[in-house]
Amino acid sequence: MIPDTPRGRSRVKFVTEGEASLHYCLHGISLDDINKDGYVIADLGGGTLDFSTYRVIATNPLRIEEICAARCELQGSTFVTARAKEFIKEKLKSSKYGSDQLVKQIGERFDETTKMIFRDTNDVCLIPFGSILDKDLENGIRSGKLKLSGDEVATFFKPSIAASLAAIVNFANESSNVYLVGGFSASPYLKAQLKERLLAFNINVACPDGQTVAKFSYGMALVVIYDAADPEHLARIKSIHSSLWAKSSSR
Repeated sequence: MIPDTPRGRSRVKFVTEGEASLHYCLHGISLDDINKDGYVIADLGGGTLDFSTYRVIATNPLRIEEICAARCELQGSTFVTARAKEFIKEKLKSSKYGSDQLVKQIGERFDETTKMIFRDTNDVCLIPFGSILDKDLENGIRSGKLKLSGDEVATFFKPSIAASLAAIVNFANESSNVYLVGGFSASPYLKAQLKERLLAFNINVACPDGQTVAKFSYGMALVVIYDAADPEHLARIKSIHSSLWAKSSSR
């Protein structure tokens, strides 16, 4: 740990989000395998797509520098959902399921399910939103699910893919290596499209360890087992709560 002293505080250095992402992406890579020509960090998030470019100037310790002005595009994953809602609203305008409330509900279900598992234009996409009794075959609704073709869903992604391609290709003279990070980079379709289309520019696309670098860790501890040796637990002993789950899990 870093001590709270002038010398300790002098060791703390703040870096940009893009630089922190690159450090994470390069973690565990052999120093001999680090490309010193540069890397593009494509931070694909919910609201924005952020692109920054760095060059490795030293490897022991790792030191990097930004070599181009960063670029930001307002085409994050929320815009994919917005386009889906507009399409659904138009598709169901003559249906009893075309109310603003139901369109919003279907759009939210698209956001939670279809958007992040969509892979290919050959996919048939079913958006679950109602019960088995909900049916409007003329408008693609059966058993509470709205059916969309893969080609239709692909159009929702098109502007975001185009914006990402334009930004990355803009940095092609500086780097031929791209790391995709951020929540939107988990989209199989977005990732596949970028990899396929950037091959024509000899640009390599990767995700760190095949995973997504998220800005936050999600979740929190809801049940904490009582520890009689913990002074903080002892101080709150009168508020201890006993449950069958806690008893069974402590056996």
